[in-house]
Order: sequence, then C-alpha cells, then structure tokens
Amino acid sequence: MRSATLERNTFETKIKGTLNLDGSGQGEVNTGVGFFDHMLALFKKHAQFDLDLTCEGDLAVDAHHTVEDCAGHKRSAGRQRKHPPVRHAVCAYG
Repeated sequence: MRSATLERNTFETKIKGTLNLDGSGQGEVNTGVGFFDHMLALFKKHAQFDLDLTCEGDLAVDAHHTVEDCAGHKRSAGRQRKHPPVRHAVCAYG
C-alpha cells in the first residue's frame, strides 16, 4: 500500500494527516478554510486517494499559513512512501 501518515506542528499550524494513494476517494478533511476543504475533497474523490487531514491554524490572522502548511504536508507525505514514485499520476487539478 502506498500511504503515509505525518504530523507537523509549527508556530502557525498543527497538522495531522494520512494519505493513501491506493484508496477509493474516502476520508475526512477539516482545515477550517471552507473553499480549501472543498478543493481537497474534490482532489481525493477524483484522484481516488484516501485523505484524512485536520489542521488547526491561525485563521484569525489569515488562511495563508493553513493552506501553505497543508500543501507542504501533502508533498511530504508523497515523499515518505517507500514504493516507486507516481509522478505521472499526480498533476495539477483545475
């Protein structure tokens, strides 16, 4: 199974997530940023990845750190896998 689980805590955010590239589009996404949650839900559904992601960010200031750190977290999870890369299968959405 091509999956990874990561946890990241910074001054601005606390993130916990699991990414399974061999999933079926399941999982819960809660970042506190409605449009970002919507885009991640579409991503997991159409890519058929399982994604569980929670993030507590400094939303009183701005959503910037939440979105930036979650994206970095997703990249790190992709790199953590011990199986061959799937670069050809992952591309920009939209």
